[in-house]
Amino acid sequence: MTRLLGLGAVKRDVGQGPGRSWVVMADPEGNEFCVLRTLAVTRPSQAWW
Repeated sequence: MTRLLGLGAVKRDVGQGPGRSWVVMADPEGNEFCVLRTLAVTRPSQAWW
């Protein structure tokens, strides 16, 4: 979300209420979109560097 805000997106309140797993945002042209937080348990990367 930080990257999207840095690119000019803004948070929008469309009545979604607190405690949701998503945030409604709008791009600089006003197009609304949702950013979803995963509910899955994540594991550390297993990449071999």
